[in-house]
Amino acid sequence: INDIHGTGPADVWAVTKGGTAIHWNGAAWMLHELTPKFALEGVWAASASDVWAVGRGVHRWDGSTWAADAGNTSAITQPVNAIWGSGPNDVWTVGDFSSVARFNGSIWTSVQNAAPLLSRLQSIRGRNANDVHLVGSGGAFSSFNGTAWTIHTGFGGGWIYAVWPAAANDIWVLGAGQAARWDGMTRTS
Repeated sequence: INDIHGTGPADVWAVTKGGTAIHWNGAAWMLHELTPKFALEGVWAASASDVWAVGRGVHRWDGSTWAADAGNTSAITQPVNAIWGSGPNDVWTVGDFSSVARFNGSIWTSVQNAAPLLSRLQSIRGRNANDVHLVGSGGAFSSFNGTAWTIHTGFGGGWIYAVWPAAANDIWVLGAGQAARWDGMTRTS
């Protein structure tokens, strides 16, 4: 299992390298074989009837079926490693070669200059559409304030695998044998 997300205790989704989405409905796990089949790296649920799974493509659940290439995915040109959204009309993906894309409810657009120091992006999380953070290779992370991206360096030069924004100036990152906290000014381990 590569990733897990849900909307509540009776609506949890997990995805696998084997291309399977697994759904917990509160009583049992149900397997969903997605086609075309590819390794799934991330999952994010806006609601019980709006779930996204990503990897070497994008799949979207509408409450009854999965559809491949949800929306116009031409802006997603690299394998996707993670997905997150602030809502159904604000969904973000990150992937290889610093690729970042954003879905506005109807189409995906490529996001430029979000992470120029990071070659492979691993995770993206936020608190809302104007407080988004992404991490990956290079020992840095990038933050979006709704207008511009800011790069935060000094995290050891290695991989950062996960990010969690607890508050606007309370960002936690994990990777390369370290857990660190960014308070908006300094890093503490």
